[in-house]
Amino acid sequence: MEKEERMLLVEQNFKSVQEEADNLRDLVTKLRVKYKAALEEIQDLEKEHETQREDLFDTIRTQEKELKLLNKINEIMLTPQEFYKIKSKSTFNEDKMEWKVPMFIVKNK
Repeated sequence: MEKEERMLLVEQNFKSVQEEADNLRDLVTKLRVKYKAALEEIQDLEKEHETQREDLFDTIRTQEKELKLLNKINEIMLTPQEFYKIKSKSTFNEDKMEWKVPMFIVKNK
């Protein structure tokens, strides 16, 4: 009788260990799926970040090019003193992000 009880107890332990192993296997599978999803999300974010970064660099390059043109036109049309005089009388509206420049007349250089 004692031997049979021990065998039942060992069988029950085996079943519970097997159940625990099955549960852990399921948990590992679920965690792998979440891990892969997180990795894909990170890769997507990195690609998006790189695209935004390139767009910003393109915008900066375009604005630098335009600024150089406008500076060249300014050099041709105004003396440095005239430019600073106009600039000192101009104001920048932070809300609208634009300059308010008073009317002026360009004299021949």
